[in-house]
Amino acid sequence: MSRAAALTLAILFVTITTVYSQSPEQESQLTENSRALQFGITENFTLSSFQGTVFSYKWHTAEDRANRISLSLSSEIFDQSGEDSELDSQFRINFTAAFNLTRIHYTNPDNDIKFYFGYGPGFDVLYNRVESRARQFSTKTRQAGLSVSFSGLGGVEWFFHRSMSLHAEYRGSVRYAHQRDRRELDLQEDSSSNINRVGLGGDGVRFGLSVYF
Repeated sequence: MSRAAALTLAILFVTITTVYSQSPEQESQLTENSRALQFGITENFTLSSFQGTVFSYKWHTAEDRANRISLSLSSEIFDQSGEDSELDSQFRINFTAAFNLTRIHYTNPDNDIKFYFGYGPGFDVLYNRVESRARQFSTKTRQAGLSVSFSGLGGVEWFFHRSMSLHAEYRGSVRYAHQRDRRELDLQEDSSSNINRVGLGGDGVRFGLSVYF
C-alpha cells in the first residue's frame, strides 16, 4: 500500500470516528458468541481477505478475548507441448499455502473505540516443480520450502454499526524459513542446495472491515 493511500485511509478512519457518534441501536457489545468475517480495505477501496487470500475469521471466547484464523492458497498446474516451438514440452506445478492463528486481547471492550493486541504462530509451505524438454536436452527443477513465524500486533476497532466495524492494526513478526532446491540437467551432474533464512520485521499497517453475525 502506498503512503498516499495509507494516509487517505487513516484520515477517513479518523474523520468517521470523530464526526459520527453511535446511537444505542448501533452499539455492539462483544460477547463470547461474537463471530466475524474480516475483510481488508485495499488502496483502491476494494475488499479482500484481511489476512490470508482465502479467508480471515474471528471468534470470541469472551468479550475481551478472541481467536483469528486465516488461510492463503495458491496453486497452478501447467502443461505445454508443441512441435514448432524451441521448447518441445514443459510441465509445471506451483503450490503455496499459509496458515496463521492469532490470539487477540481487548484492553477496553466496553468503549466505543476498542484497543487490542495479539500474538500467534504462522506456517507457510511451498512446492514448485518444472520439467522442460527440448530437442537436445531436458531439465528438471524442484523447490520445496517450509517457514515458521511468530507475530505480534496492536490495533484499534470502531463499530459504526451493531454488526460492522472498521479496524486498523500494525503487525510485526520473526520468521525462520528453510528451502531445498534441486536441479537435474542432461549430461551434467545433478545439483542441490539448502537455504535457511531468519528475518525480523514489520508488515505495515492494515485497514479492515469486520462483519459480525
